[in-house]
Amino acid sequence: MSDDLDHLDPGAKAAAEWGLAFLALGAVFSLVGPLGVLLTLAADQAGLAHWPRAERLGAAAGGYLAAVFLVVASVAGLLFGLWSVQAAHQREQPAARGLAGVLLNLFALMVALGGGLGWHATVWPHL
Repeated sequence: MSDDLDHLDPGAKAAAEWGLAFLALGAVFSLVGPLGVLLTLAADQAGLAHWPRAERLGAAAGGYLAAVFLVVASVAGLLFGLWSVQAAHQREQPAARGLAGVLLNLFALMVALGGGLGWHATVWPHL
């Protein structure tokens, strides 16, 4: 992929690489978020109320930590994507990669928030 960016000056190349990096980061979080939702559904279907208390607490803590991590990482990806778009505009370069990263991280943030709220609604009554 760096062959595509070799012709750019260093500043423009950096903006394009940041945009590409956070596009990839948003893609990973967009794929991981729905897995969390599936885990929530699986925990609910498995009869979470019948698990031993220690296992419920461990699962709840792990789910909450994962949701917080995904939200924080998605916000960071969103901010870095915005900085990439800004840097591309300052150098009058295309901002497509940064913009795609922003949109994908915004989607990942919404999925993470929804998954976290779903996890909370599923687990909290059983703690």
